[in-house]
Order: sequence, then structure tokens, then C-alpha cells
Amino acid sequence: MLEIDTPGNLSPTATLLVIVFVLFTLGGAFAWAVYWWILQTRRAAEAIASVTSGPPPARGHVVLHGTVETEEPDRPAITVTLWELGEEQEVKNGWSHTWTEQRRETKAEPFYLALTSNPGTVVRVEPDEDVFLVDKLDVLEAGNPRSRRAELTNGEKAYVSGVIGKGFHARVDARRASDASDAASAAHGSAYRGGPVDGFVLRTGRDRMLVSTEPLDQRYVRQARAHRTFAAILGFSLALASFAIFGPTLVTEAFGNTVDAEIVSARHWTTSGKGGPNHHYTVSARYPGATGHTVELTGEVRQEIYDGFQAKRILRVPFVVAFDNPTFSCLGVRASVDSTRCIVSVFVMLVLLLLYRSALGGAREWYDQRRVVTRAAGRLPY
Repeated sequence: MLEIDTPGNLSPTATLLVIVFVLFTLGGAFAWAVYWWILQTRRAAEAIASVTSGPPPARGHVVLHGTVETEEPDRPAITVTLWELGEEQEVKNGWSHTWTEQRRETKAEPFYLALTSNPGTVVRVEPDEDVFLVDKLDVLEAGNPRSRRAELTNGEKAYVSGVIGKGFHARVDARRASDASDAASAAHGSAYRGGPVDGFVLRTGRDRMLVSTEPLDQRYVRQARAHRTFAAILGFSLALASFAIFGPTLVTEAFGNTVDAEIVSARHWTTSGKGGPNHHYTVSARYPGATGHTVELTGEVRQEIYDGFQAKRILRVPFVVAFDNPTFSCLGVRASVDSTRCIVSVFVMLVLLLLYRSALGGAREWYDQRRVVTRAAGRLPY
């Protein structure tokens, strides 16, 4: 039996290595995307459920929602400033530029939170310099380098997480203060002058204090959406690679038997290429199947096989066939795959993984990045 192979195909060993690499990589990326999609969806639901409803407890970890009240209305309670350096690059179709964070500074001071869940209750919030602020960035000073700033200001709605407890502060439940004032006026015939009263104070616990001006689930919803999109794309790609691209080869290799098929015809044709015409040769062959029917096969061969058939020196060629089905067949004694198909598959897979990584980066806002890098088309604006 002749030992032949299909021109342009990888060796059987290289074929299996490429198939295993592509399928395991796509499968791993698909499982990763599904896992994080489920996790981030769960975190989004937990974030919504974590917000305290009704009066706050006397102590413990809480997530409160309310309106920010600062000691001085024009003075922000929390300020995060980013200093960024701009660079521009000339690319094929014009220019692009990049802003890269050089350093970050956070300033925080106590403020009050008028609770939405329990109108009239005011909680004193005492953040430290490690507070985690979720808010939009605005350009503070144009130029290069430039600075951008996120601020928590008076009147903004915010979610705040931390450990609550009892403490003294100047602002307490408005109803209690009003009741106390009425009682004092009645008893002494003069206006009530109250000092600090025991109230609620929110401080940093074991975890960083979170102060967010957007709904708490949105950070996770954006991430979940990106993971979900690429879980679908990677799942489709995995199915396509498993069944359409490499499936017949895997079935042939796993379940195929080698048969000695009789050549019944041969064909020669050319295609145009950069270096001139490319010559192609195929043979049509047949063998008796297990049930007695004739199985017809076709495969591309090298010129010496074609010439040998024309000279009646080569009349039979080996095929590996599974289930007597031409779909699961390959010329030679081992299954193999066209090298171009393998190269394209690996290239597409790598592009998908890079797009996945880019989509995750785009779904992360500045506060979820250790170092903010912003890219845009065109030259630097200043």
C-alpha cells in the first residue's frame, strides 16, 4: 500500500496538535466567559439587594442611599484627581493619541447623608483617604499633561457602604430635633439651643468604603454584558470549530479504517497565483463498503500519483474512512487538515481573544482601573 499524503496538509501529528490547541483554548475562553458572566450577574443582584431599606441598624455593615450634605455647600466631600500625560502617534490612516495616568490623588472629609429609605434621618459619613469613589471624571485643567477630577458634591444622590454605629454629630433626625425644640420652648419659654446629639456615624470597616453616584449594580452589569456577548461568540466559534472545521477530521482519526481504493479517474487543473499558475491533481476512487455498496472517494494528490495513474503504474491509493462515509475520509493512512485552514483558525481565535480582552477593558470605568489609559483617534486636542 502506498504511503501518500494530501498536498498542502499538515502532518497527522501537527494536525492533532493544532486541533487540540484551538479547541482547548476556545473551550477554556468560553468557560471563562460563562463563569464571569454568571458571577457578575450575581454580583449585580447582590449589590441591589445590599442596600439598606427602612431605618438603619444600630451597628454593623450597611449600604445606605441618600442625598449628600456637606458642611460647606461649595466644598466637595470627596475629590479624586488624575494627572495624565498625552502622546500622539502617526498611524497608517492618520493620527491617534493616548492619555496615560501618571498619578492619582484622593482627598476626603466628613459629610452627611440624608437617607432616602428613612426620611428625616441624617447619617454622618467619615471616609478616609482610601475611599473608593464611583463617579464621572471631568476635565479640570486642559493642556499636556492634563488633569481630570471626580467630585462628590453637595446635593448629589449617592450610595455609601461602611460600618455604622452610634456617635455624636451636629445633625440628627430632623423630627427629633423639632420635637426637642418644641419641648424646650414650652418648658423654658425660650428657643431651644441644642448641642451635639447622639446619632448615626458611618465609618470605614474591613473593606474600603464605597461611595457611588451611580446605581450599585451598573459596574457589574457592564462587565456581565461584555462576558455574555463573548460567551455567545466564543461558544459559536467553538461549535463551528468542533463540528464543521475539525469535526470530520477528528471522527476520521478516531473511528476510521484504512482502505485500498481503486482509482477510476484523475483530473488536472490550474489556478492563477502570484508566482504563476498552480497545478492541482485529484483522483476519484472507489471501494466496496461493509454493506456491499460502492463507496466513492475523492482526494487531491501529488503530480507523481497523477502521472503514475496516467501511465497505469499506480492503480490504487489508500484512504482512511470512517463509517464508509465520504464526509469522514482523508487520502493516506492518517487523517490530516489543510494547513491554510489551520492557520486561519488559529488567527481568528487569537483575534477573538484580543477583542474579548479589549471589550472587557472598555467595560471598566476609570475607577476600576489601576492605571487609566485612554486612546482616541486624531491628534492631541492641545
